[in-house]
Amino acid sequence: MRLRIARSTWEFETLPLDRFLETIAAAGFDASDIHIPSLRESPEETRALHARITSESRTPEEHCTSLAGRFALAARCAPVHINCHTGKDTFSKDENLALFREALALSRRHGVPVSRGPAPLWPTCRTSRSL
Repeated sequence: MRLRIARSTWEFETLPLDRFLETIAAAGFDASDIHIPSLRESPEETRALHARITSESRTPEEHCTSLAGRFALAARCAPVHINCHTGKDTFSKDENLALFREALALSRRHGVPVSRGPAPLWPTCRTSRSL
C-alpha cells in the first residue's frame, strides 16, 4: 500500500493552478485537493496541468502496468481485500473503465477481492453502473 499525501489549495488561493501544482510537487506532495467552486481554470486545463505536473503514470497503459505490479505485490501479502486506485480523473471514462476491468481480472487471478478507491470526479457507483 502506498500512502498518498495531498495538499489543499487552502492558503494558496492567490496562486495560479500551475504554480500551485509545481509548488506542491516540489515539496513532495503526491496529490492536490482543490476547492472546485473556486477553480479558475477549465476542467480541460485542470486535467492537463495535473497530467503534466503531478502524474506518476502519464498514460492509461503505464497506469495498468503499475496496477498489475502493485496488485501482485499486495496479493503476496495474503490480504483479505485490496482497495486500489484504478484510474485517474485525467483519464477518459472508457480508459478508467478499462482499468477497473483490469483490476477485476487481477482480483480473479489472485483470488483477492478488490474495490476501487474513488476519485472525486468519477464516483465508484458510476463506475459500477457502467460495467
